Amino acid sequence: MDTLNYLPNVRHQYEHLPYPHRDTQDEARRLIRPTSERLCNLNHHCYRGRRNFDNFRALVAGAGTGDGTIYLALQLTRHPGARVVHLDLSEASIEIARQRAKVRGLTNIEWRHGSLLDLPTMGFEPFDYINCTGVLHHLADPDAGLRALKAVLHPGGALGLMVYGRHGRTAVYQMQELMRLINEGETGIEARVANVRAVLESLPATNWFRRSGNLTSDHERFGDAGIFDLFLHEQDRAYTVSETYAFLERNGLALLDYAWARERVMLEPETWIRKVPALLEKMQKLPLPERRAAVELLCGTLTRQHVYAAPEADRKALIGDLDNIPFLVDFPDPDTHRALADHLLRNPGKNVNINAADCSFPFTPGRYTASIFSHLDGNATLGEVFARIRGKGKNTPTDRELLDDWRPVYERFALADAMLLRHRSVPATVEVLHGDRLPAKLPRPAKPKPPAKAKAAKSAKPAKAAKPAKPAKPAKPAKPAKPAKPAKPKPPARPARPTKPKPKKKS
Repeated sequence: MDTLNYLPNVRHQYEHLPYPHRDTQDEARRLIRPTSERLCNLNHHCYRGRRNFDNFRALVAGAGTGDGTIYLALQLTRHPGARVVHLDLSEASIEIARQRAKVRGLTNIEWRHGSLLDLPTMGFEPFDYINCTGVLHHLADPDAGLRALKAVLHPGGALGLMVYGRHGRTAVYQMQELMRLINEGETGIEARVANVRAVLESLPATNWFRRSGNLTSDHERFGDAGIFDLFLHEQDRAYTVSETYAFLERNGLALLDYAWARERVMLEPETWIRKVPALLEKMQKLPLPERRAAVELLCGTLTRQHVYAAPEADRKALIGDLDNIPFLVDFPDPDTHRALADHLLRNPGKNVNINAADCSFPFTPGRYTASIFSHLDGNATLGEVFARIRGKGKNTPTDRELLDDWRPVYERFALADAMLLRHRSVPATVEVLHGDRLPAKLPRPAKPKPPAKAKAAKSAKPAKAAKPAKPAKPAKPAKPAKPAKPAKPKPPARPARPTKPKPKKKS
């Protein structure tokens, strides 16, 4: 095992505090779904939408306690011959992951204890996909780690990587420096963690981490393991957007795209610049890497970078290929496309806001948007959808006109991974049909609901003031109806409100 790239204390850290902290008992109650490992996302971003996952070979390198391994293996159980290799330096972490797999009855995982740096000599056949999340930035030589991964990657394969974002973690590195000073001479893990807790309780309002603490929550979510990994790690570096592009390029890899929709949206200029059109136009003219680098500096909140990479660029499925099938993601209702078409027809010309992937995005419908959505059942190719719209009428739009009208809408949805593509030769995955995350929200014209809520709210106020007014239900029957005969004295009937206190006296 190559240990030159790992400090002994780093190995000891992950044996003592497996990361991320996971309770194996939770596996029966919940499934952690890293969206970057969802098969339909991988197919769309890394395999031009043409990947059949039968006999698929995946490696999770530095797999820790198993989040990526479990999710990939669970999806691949539906694909004959598909396997996942779980590789990690920590035996304690592997055991937790193994127990989680046992709870789910997964048998398509191979467990390997070792360093990813030894991959070229471990005798593996090339992998179709390699996930390496939060590992390379803990190596003394991250480039050596990336080269080791590439050495066992199939030429047509892809990588899913995560490295820390430098600017977003500015306050974290200030805290790490502070803790090195405070823990000088302290060797015990428990004592150093206790010192961090004491510091967190004592941070003044002026401290940068306290002011930007909402950018990271590992210390709150993962207990001692999260505290140690965030504040006390002895080998930790981060990358700017520009450095991430350069890191991949010098190792013979292309950055395909950011793998998490939230980060992709975060790095769009229009997410932040809305009041100065001239500035927005200037930033949008920059080449993509420079544009993203500029937005990273502008927003300052990119703490992590999840990216897809491959030996060659241009791996994404394209909307211009009319043999591709567009399908909605995270909308569990199979009739969502019709509901959205309905909404557009009832609100012609109005912008629509969609909430998906932890972000909200607006889109402006085009002339044919409603018609296209009405046929977007997840089974029809875009060419078939266009043919249905044309029908047999005269002066109907051409494929080019329909595509030009549809492209801006599709790009808004695709930015947030709310709509993806697969080639007609690839069947839909079960994950797409049933949804994988919290369902996305779309505006549905449910006008009766607001008044219903309003009525409930009005009746709720008096109910709070007089819970014993439950007898008010019998009051609704014909009691008021009998005095309703002398309807002329309705003005004095208003003192019927003092009759409400009567039940109070009785109660």
